[in-house]
Amino acid sequence: MEIKEMTEVCGIEEKLSSAIILCTALSIPVMYIAAVVTTLDVYWLTGYILKLRETMQWSSVVSLLASTCVIVVLLAGSRWRKQPHTNVFYLVVSQVILGSGVLFWVTFPSNSKWFNNLLTAWITYGQLASRIWTAVIAVVIVLHQRHSAERFGIPFLIFGFGMPVLATVGLFMLRNLFHFSWIGQDLPVFLYGKPE
Repeated sequence: MEIKEMTEVCGIEEKLSSAIILCTALSIPVMYIAAVVTTLDVYWLTGYILKLRETMQWSSVVSLLASTCVIVVLLAGSRWRKQPHTNVFYLVVSQVILGSGVLFWVTFPSNSKWFNNLLTAWITYGQLASRIWTAVIAVVIVLHQRHSAERFGIPFLIFGFGMPVLATVGLFMLRNLFHFSWIGQDLPVFLYGKPE
């Protein structure tokens, strides 16, 4: 069987074209950030920080709006309770956690150490959870082709939301143990100093 016949039989061609269009649309915030950063007309670090804060604020707002739309669409249908749609729902929830953490960081600047630590943990958790849920979705898709992935729902849920907690706690313990100084308290990037 030729590749073209195989793609027509499996219906992969329509799914692939839909996925490419969706991924292109979802990458718009990243393209926006890249365009803003490459066209910066700033020569001092403070101007760069202000532009980056503004860009992060707008990209987190766009991310929260897009994530809210995806959650509404997933909840409107009945398939969100099945694999891999459940994991996509958890990925979007992780993106909401990350986007809201960045939005709080940029909108409510604080000199309070505990508040900055809380937001740092919030952002780190959202970032790590998003990465883990992306990997879990890939594993579920592979398992779904060979076996029923439904029986792995609870272990994936514990892994997807538990591992970021352990990793965030571990990063905070390492930072306090080795006394890493924050490079940029003005931005929620490079929060763990030189090792990051």
